[in-house]
Amino acid sequence: MSEAEENTSTKPKVKPVWRSVVRGLAILLAVPVVFAIVAGVLLIDRDVRAPQWLQTRLESSATQMLNGGSLEFGEIRLNVGRDLHLRARLSNAVLRDADDVTLARLPSVDALISPRGLLFRREVLVQEVIVSGAQVGFLRAADGSVALSFETNGAAVGQADNFVELLDDIDAVLAGPALDALELVRAEGLIVNYSDARANQSWTVDGGVVTLDLSSGVTSLRGAFSLLSGRPFVTDVSLFFDSPDNRRAASMGFTVRNGIARDLAVQTPALGWLSVLDAPVNASLRASIDDEGGLGPVYASLELTDGLIQPTPEARPIPLRYARAYLSYLPLQGRVSFDRAELDTDWGTMSASGQAFLRNWNDGGWPESFEGQFSLRDIALNPDGMFDEPQTIDAASAVMRMTLSPFAIDIGSVDLRLSDQDIHASGRITADSKGWGVAVDASAAALHIPDFMPLWPEEVKPDTRRWFAENLTDGWIRDATVGLRIVANHPPVIATTASFDGARFRPTPKLPYIDDAAGFVSIADNRLAIMLDQGTTTPPQGGSIDLSGTVMQIDDVRIKGNDGHFTIRTDSTLTAALSFLDQPPFEFLTKAGQPVTLADARAVGVTELVVPLINPMPPNSLQFQSDYTLRNLRSDTLVPGQRLTAAQASVDVNNSGITVLGNAQVGQVPLTVEWSQALGRDAPKVSTVVGQVEVSPTFLSQFNINLPANTVRGSTMADLRIDLERDTSPAFSLSSDMIGAEVSLPSVGWVKPAGQSGEFSVSGRLSNPPQIDALRIRGVGFSADGAMTLNTDGTMERADFGEVTIGTWFEGAVELIGRGEGRAPDTQVTNGRFDLRGAKTAGGANAGALMAQLDRLTISDGIYLSSFRGEFSDEGGFHGSFTGVLNDIAPVRGRLETTASGPAVRILSDNGGVVAQAMGLLDNAHGDALEMILTPTGTEGTYDGVLTIKNLQVRQAPTLAALLDAISVVGLLQQMNGQGLTFADVDATFRLTPDQIIVTESSAVGPGLGISLDGAYDIAQSEMNFQGVISPVYLLNGIGAVLTRPGEGLFGFNYTLRGTKGAQRISVNPLSALTPGMFRNIFRRPPPQLSQ
Repeated sequence: MSEAEENTSTKPKVKPVWRSVVRGLAILLAVPVVFAIVAGVLLIDRDVRAPQWLQTRLESSATQMLNGGSLEFGEIRLNVGRDLHLRARLSNAVLRDADDVTLARLPSVDALISPRGLLFRREVLVQEVIVSGAQVGFLRAADGSVALSFETNGAAVGQADNFVELLDDIDAVLAGPALDALELVRAEGLIVNYSDARANQSWTVDGGVVTLDLSSGVTSLRGAFSLLSGRPFVTDVSLFFDSPDNRRAASMGFTVRNGIARDLAVQTPALGWLSVLDAPVNASLRASIDDEGGLGPVYASLELTDGLIQPTPEARPIPLRYARAYLSYLPLQGRVSFDRAELDTDWGTMSASGQAFLRNWNDGGWPESFEGQFSLRDIALNPDGMFDEPQTIDAASAVMRMTLSPFAIDIGSVDLRLSDQDIHASGRITADSKGWGVAVDASAAALHIPDFMPLWPEEVKPDTRRWFAENLTDGWIRDATVGLRIVANHPPVIATTASFDGARFRPTPKLPYIDDAAGFVSIADNRLAIMLDQGTTTPPQGGSIDLSGTVMQIDDVRIKGNDGHFTIRTDSTLTAALSFLDQPPFEFLTKAGQPVTLADARAVGVTELVVPLINPMPPNSLQFQSDYTLRNLRSDTLVPGQRLTAAQASVDVNNSGITVLGNAQVGQVPLTVEWSQALGRDAPKVSTVVGQVEVSPTFLSQFNINLPANTVRGSTMADLRIDLERDTSPAFSLSSDMIGAEVSLPSVGWVKPAGQSGEFSVSGRLSNPPQIDALRIRGVGFSADGAMTLNTDGTMERADFGEVTIGTWFEGAVELIGRGEGRAPDTQVTNGRFDLRGAKTAGGANAGALMAQLDRLTISDGIYLSSFRGEFSDEGGFHGSFTGVLNDIAPVRGRLETTASGPAVRILSDNGGVVAQAMGLLDNAHGDALEMILTPTGTEGTYDGVLTIKNLQVRQAPTLAALLDAISVVGLLQQMNGQGLTFADVDATFRLTPDQIIVTESSAVGPGLGISLDGAYDIAQSEMNFQGVISPVYLLNGIGAVLTRPGEGLFGFNYTLRGTKGAQRISVNPLSALTPGMFRNIFRRPPPQLSQ
């Protein structure tokens, strides 16, 4: 009912059109009555058709009574009952006004006339009227006014501002004198055309029956109709109206079976909210009108089944299985009270009670919105099948406003009670030409996470929800706010912020849980972020990990299978951190063949983890980067056999590998170390330690490298590399330029100054004992390449150097044989070349033995020993015995002795002649014992020598032959070319330098000849410059030798010998033979002085 209906208080006057209809009825009834009176006797209990003149008379009278109007009808039949009640039946009557507008069309009208009126009052009093097949038009205008017509599209015969005033008009007609005796009006086969301009709809009711009973002092109206709505069912409508005579008060109601909710919604403001439903409805309404014409309370019961909730055609319908409501409407207050309401849809079920106020009345007297407060209970929700099972809510209360056009539900507040937890929400739900729109904001002071997760629809951010459902198992959400926005044809958008505590979750299903987590979570602009203020996780080894400061992000939760980005901040032991990284799906250490107990340290770090939110996760799709700072690092694994410590180190871990870097110490040895391990199932199972270590006496002691004392002084940095592989000894390498360290090998006289660069490298395996596969030492004047074998106590067993170079004086292979801790090793030289001219050795009390096999030992240019074999010792100075072949010709033996100026050589031979041949002195000579001693002078390559040969026999010596020929000693010449000349003693004193041999004094004496010689021999040019005296018949002539030099007799010839071998030039001074030996020097130069 409209506000106009509610506030009507004055009785309207009957409109002229109503009067015309009444007059027409009087004509229809009065004229036949006159005829019936005349012919009454003939009509008892018989139907008589009125004659034509009577019809003509009736139509003429109608024109006068209708002020120019007209009445037409088919026929009139009369019947007088035995009770003298006259019944008149008219067919096909048509009533028009003066403008020829049809006012009513009545196919059949039966009237029962009271005989009392005819006999006593001489009036036609109608007692009963039965109308059949009539059509009635009922119109409601947009402003709420109503009107009746009795012709399709015909003129209205009754108009009123509202329904109550229309009833007043009908009461006025019925109260007129012409109908004073009327007791019953009945319409059968009634067709009602109802047109509602306000709803812009029309309905047609067919086969209606309406009964108006006026006999009991109460106007009682009953009606029953069938409504054809174009649906596969027929709507049945029944109504009643009861009003005491002479009062405006009335009670009324109607019942609808199989009605349409939207049709009912437009009939009364209290049910306007039904317009959002497309469903069959059974409804019963009861109302009353007071004596002032005001509408009283309206009571209604509604039952709907098998329909849809669909405010607009574009909005996706929500299937409605069943709904029921009991409500009352107070028009004066504009309030609808819902005593009980039940709803069962595909989206859920609930019961409710509350009240709604009709607001925003338009000009047509119709509310455009409803504002209500409701209490909800027995709530089980499953919107659009989002959940596997409907989610139950203990209780709820809501304050909301529904606007019908455009449709919107503004939720001022909703308070939910869920498992003893309160949730508050507000928002707006709309439906327009695009479909549904939802904007809901909710908040909660505290929510238990297991109770909250079922409320998250599975279709809203399904991947994100799946992650929460699978990995978040416990905890509380505090001060939560959630915003949900749904726009038609777009994915839902959700935003939330909340803090949480006591939570238990894990980044991925295979990682350990994070316990007692507290922090903050937000979803905004489709970006999810979780910030952890506190939380710990406990991997299998190493204790718990503090994860405070950890952040998880999903950049766009709309993208299916998007990545989760984790910034994991940890504080734990290093073992715990590595154990965490060794869990599935990582298993980095396991795949690399390394234990998680690599080292002990406190590890503080950040891990950037990218996890595809897909189940199952594609292989190798997880990406991560970890950076740790280690404090108080200790490891007995990174450097096997040694304890590595560091005050601080850094760790870098990613998909490619793990790296530990820092300044550390091995024992007391400082080093900068970097340990790395490639990661991945197909990565090499080898980890690597690289760095720089300080090489010093402390280093040598720490690593059991037992070198002679003072071999290394100071310190130098070396590059270290260790390759660690499971089930095998670690491989290592160490290299240095040796700057900063003084390295000395006293046994060979080599020293590398601290400021001078060199090369030192060693590689092998850190087994027990360590294995040294390659050792290289190089510096100015020294190089050695070899390998070393150690004893179980770390001392040297042996060292093999295939290539050793010392200065310019040694090149060959050397083996060092260990003799135990604190003792110098023995040395074996297995091949090579040794040059005594540059040799520098120094003795020591603890020197080892030297066994040498040399290809060549060079004494000077032109003098060397091949196939050299010797055994020497460095104890008390370098010395020992040797054998060899002089200049590849003469086998010799001898000894080496150390002097202050270098090694001295003593050469012995049993055949001095062959030695003379080897030295190029004679081409054909033999002799007995030879001894030659070479003593170093201190100048490199320079020796002072002494030579003695016994019983030297010389044959075919061209130089000597030329000399003998020069002095015409024919017999000796023949002897030399025959059996040879014999010299019993050969002695010489000389100096051997790199460039020449300087003979200060030499002699060769025999029975037939004595020779002395001094001078110099240029080794490079092979050029001689000698002088001397040759004394024939030395057996007798030698008597004067006491007055001369050895090899010179009393008489002799001075000679000079110059040139090269084969091109020598000999000069003899014959006068010198006349000069006694003591004066012979007058004819020759002085012998050379070594100081020169």
